[in-house]
Amino acid sequence: MTQKAAILGLGQSGAAWAHRFHTVGWQVTGFDPEPLAEGVPQFVHDWRRENTISATVRGSDWVLVCVPDRLELMRKVIQRAQAEAPEDAVVAVATRTFSVEEIQGCAHRPGCVIRVSAGEDGGYFVDVNADTDAATRADATSVLAELAAMDGIGDAVGATKDQEPDAESA
Repeated sequence: MTQKAAILGLGQSGAAWAHRFHTVGWQVTGFDPEPLAEGVPQFVHDWRRENTISATVRGSDWVLVCVPDRLELMRKVIQRAQAEAPEDAVVAVATRTFSVEEIQGCAHRPGCVIRVSAGEDGGYFVDVNADTDAATRADATSVLAELAAMDGIGDAVGATKDQEPDAESA
């Protein structure tokens, strides 16, 4: 069964995440209210840009929120995504500005919301906390390890010194 990633925000960050997921074989859909978002991926056969958040997240395994670093905007997008996505969908927010607690603060299902980022020197970081569901934590580790392996980084996952104690890296 093909896994589906929904990318909300198609600027540079969103396009980079879309490309990563597409490269490892996921079906990718995207949404951006800006029709000329500069980072729209150039692949076609399993990429689709939708006109609404609802249509974008429908049936998704992962939802990547790649909007500008404004907490109120992130929270509104998280709420809308969780209202329409499957209950067990992971909602990963790409931010270095806000903590996982801040982005989980408005969620319908906070245990399914995590913070992710791509490392400057490669690899991926996932930030979780005590509210994060065990299944979400395991899925995040597995998916980010898959992306890291595609980058030739390997699939080891462990704690990092540079982040809070609950942060993990791939």
